[in-house]
Amino acid sequence: MLSFADYNISDENTAVITRVRRMGATSQHCEKQTPFYSVSLTKFVLMNIGTFGLYSLCWWFKNWKLLSKNKQNPIINNIFLISTTLTSPLCCLQFFSHIAKRARHHKVRFHWDPLTLSIVYISCNIILLLFILGILSHILFVLFGVLGTLALLPVQATIIQYQEKNDSELLLDNDLTPINQLVLVVGFTIWLTLFYTIYIRTLPNAAQATIALKNKSYQEAFYLVVPEAENGDPKAQALLGYMYARGLGLPQDNEKALYWYDKAANQNYPLAHFALGYMHSLGHGLPQSYEKAIIWYKKAAENGFTKANTKLGLFYERGKGTQQNFMIAKKYFYQAAQQNDEQAQFHLAMYYVHGIETPQDYNQAIYWLEKSAKQGSDCAQNQLGILYLTDEGMPKNMQKSYYWFQKVSTHSHKQLVAQGHSTINKKVYVSGYFDYMSHHHGEDAAKLNEHYHEFTFAKELAQSYQQRCHTIGLEDDIDAGIPKHT
Repeated sequence: MLSFADYNISDENTAVITRVRRMGATSQHCEKQTPFYSVSLTKFVLMNIGTFGLYSLCWWFKNWKLLSKNKQNPIINNIFLISTTLTSPLCCLQFFSHIAKRARHHKVRFHWDPLTLSIVYISCNIILLLFILGILSHILFVLFGVLGTLALLPVQATIIQYQEKNDSELLLDNDLTPINQLVLVVGFTIWLTLFYTIYIRTLPNAAQATIALKNKSYQEAFYLVVPEAENGDPKAQALLGYMYARGLGLPQDNEKALYWYDKAANQNYPLAHFALGYMHSLGHGLPQSYEKAIIWYKKAAENGFTKANTKLGLFYERGKGTQQNFMIAKKYFYQAAQQNDEQAQFHLAMYYVHGIETPQDYNQAIYWLEKSAKQGSDCAQNQLGILYLTDEGMPKNMQKSYYWFQKVSTHSHKQLVAQGHSTINKKVYVSGYFDYMSHHHGEDAAKLNEHYHEFTFAKELAQSYQQRCHTIGLEDDIDAGIPKHT
């Protein structure tokens, strides 16, 4: 067997051969060493959109780091990398040309021109910079920051093709780390907020004022709505009338409210008709007149304002400003109930419960009560609890009865807590109300709660529903007529 000694190779020659072998290995390693940062196109797009283009700074930094030749002094190298990253738009033509040269040399196809792509990228970044500095104010200009980074997409695609051709074992950065995921969640939440803001800004001023009003930004609403009202927009005029009627962000003034309502009504705006009917029915700013209120409510109803039908039903039911007529009242309630008005659905259901101008029909009563209750009508919820508690015309169902009484009393409990009664236990209050109603309607409630007589709030709640639900909708607040933006 031959050995180095057989060839009389000295230690010095052996060292030379070893160095040559190491140089060859190093050369092969250098050929396989990744010259560019490889990230999958999916991650590249997601991260750039989610970070409003800031991810491109990370992309630039990693690429400059791989291309950096000054690796002797880490401090100088890092300063160089950071400065180069921040000024990447100025150096992008050099970088794009370098990639294009590498791609051509290794016969990698690409369909972009370094100069054209550089112009697009630089232009987008200039527009973004002007937006940041406040020179360009439209919020849509922030999109140019993202569009600019997406201009890097064909470059990254070429990098991937180039490196796949030169390194079969290349691993792309395709994983979304927990930090990446958190950044994306925050980023896309900001995007949704941004698009919602853009959507709001595209709405007419009257619609924006309505949103501001609901957010209790009264001054903003006032400044938005006044120019539109003065220019003759009926929606803005009605909204300004509403603000004067309620004193929202300005002194309460019924005369000015009537002035703006009249202007909107003259343009056949149904909400203004409804508002004038409301003002006449309560005598706000003028003598009370149910007769005139009916005239305005009819105009509103004829123009498709649902709540006006409910008002008319109540006026005919009570004989206010007109002769009492349950048949006409039921007609108006039915029209409004069909249009999903919860108060009308409740009143129509009570006609079926008591057999007023219609045969008594508990199935129809339950049908309309459930529709109303699901929209949040506590009167309908309370009535459902009563119907399921008794066995008049339908099977008794204590579970359903408790379910609806629980809805009512839970809502009432929230109101009591808001009024300062924070010591009232919710569970005791709910069961106490159910016990009281059971006793009131003939059930033996002692086995459920023998101390229910001591719970006065439950009795007060039951009595309040007996009184309020009988007149619900007759004199409820004009808030029912607040304009909706479309």
